[in-house]
Amino acid sequence: MNEPVISLQSVGKRYQLDHRGQFPFGKIFRSSNNEEFWALKDINLEVGRGEKIGIFGPNGSGKSTLLRIISGITAPSSGNVHVKGRVLSMANLEAGFHPELTGEENIYLNSAILGLSLKDVRQRYKSIVDYSGIGAFIDVPFYMYSDGMKFRLAFSLVMNGDFDILIMDEVFVSGDIDFQNKTLSTINNLQKSKGLTTLVCSHVPRLILTVADKFYKLEKGRISKGSRNDILRAIRKRDRFWSNNIINNYK
Repeated sequence: MNEPVISLQSVGKRYQLDHRGQFPFGKIFRSSNNEEFWALKDINLEVGRGEKIGIFGPNGSGKSTLLRIISGITAPSSGNVHVKGRVLSMANLEAGFHPELTGEENIYLNSAILGLSLKDVRQRYKSIVDYSGIGAFIDVPFYMYSDGMKFRLAFSLVMNGDFDILIMDEVFVSGDIDFQNKTLSTINNLQKSKGLTTLVCSHVPRLILTVADKFYKLEKGRISKGSRNDILRAIRKRDRFWSNNIINNYK
């Protein structure tokens, strides 16, 4: 493996439950008198520079929690995390956007959050707007944007940032197929030209299979090695389920 840029050693994440077994944000877990919930347990993972990692697993398996820990958004309850290089997390593309500001104003606001200088933003402004393809809507308040337009502007902005590690968590659900093709091409080009280290978790098979070439499975907070065939089997299983239900419902 290349020089590790991400290293997790015995990482765990614990959430405390209240006396009703209720998570602080309202999600109920049946705790059987336990007062804590481990979202991640004993995670050991090393990612080399330029590696392309795909993480898959069922809802609630800990995928998003793992990526948030690597991004520095949340801290682990146990273990050690070491990350070398500048991380760009696309776990929530709309974070940092103000609904009352126009697209142009939000570009300058978010660029400052990303650490770009005013000079850099002015130099990149036209390419950001052109890439997004939202045209005259750049002067419209952000709250008036459709989900697809928000995705376009946010993705265009972050792709013009400077980063070494890209982390993506279910970011393609709002993009139309043409823009998805465009973004996938951009990511692939960055992987080849800059040796971009990439981690992605998604229920969109096309995204994870296109962006990643090394796979891990998360289940009940524990990680294990996976493969492309694991994802293909999951796709076939899902497609059979939906096909059978559609056929049965519309006979």
